Amino acid sequence: MKNTDAATDDSRLKGTEKTAAIDQTESDVGSDAGGHGHKMRSGQGWGKGIVADVKRTILTHWKAEMTNLNGKVIATSFFLYFACIAPAVTFGAIYGKATNNYIGTVEMILATAWCGIVYSLIGGQPMMINGGTGPVLAFSEILYKVSKSMDVPFLSLNAWIGIWVSIYMFIGAFIDLNRVIVLCTRFT
Repeated sequence: MKNTDAATDDSRLKGTEKTAAIDQTESDVGSDAGGHGHKMRSGQGWGKGIVADVKRTILTHWKAEMTNLNGKVIATSFFLYFACIAPAVTFGAIYGKATNNYIGTVEMILATAWCGIVYSLIGGQPMMINGGTGPVLAFSEILYKVSKSMDVPFLSLNAWIGIWVSIYMFIGAFIDLNRVIVLCTRFT
């Protein structure tokens, strides 16, 4: 009986240590009661959010994650391969029809692969919709029609829109706009 109580006390201690580690992580991130893990911060300086994200994600678990090759990793990799390739082929065929084959199946597979690789190496979010989706397809179809009506090359217009969106996203990350998430509610 005494050994069981000692084991229970030991597991409580481990649980307490885990809770303390989680509390420390949340205080590093800056959390408040309704802020979804973010605290409205001011005066931290430009680019500090990016530096904090790099320290919190990339520089902590990278080696452990990249060297963990086992059966589950291989099975998950095959599952994700087929889970990503099927929509890429399907949406690629639909993109081909919508854009007069400027963007097709091959381009969709390559874009999905490159986005997945880059995102897995530098992204801090574990969940991401990778590849073509309905709203992006609708946007691309409308963009193709606009480019055709304006007599502008579609691929150039599409590339410039991507460049401008990436610039806006970088500026948003650099000035740490995610700190205003505490102001959002379900009804915002």
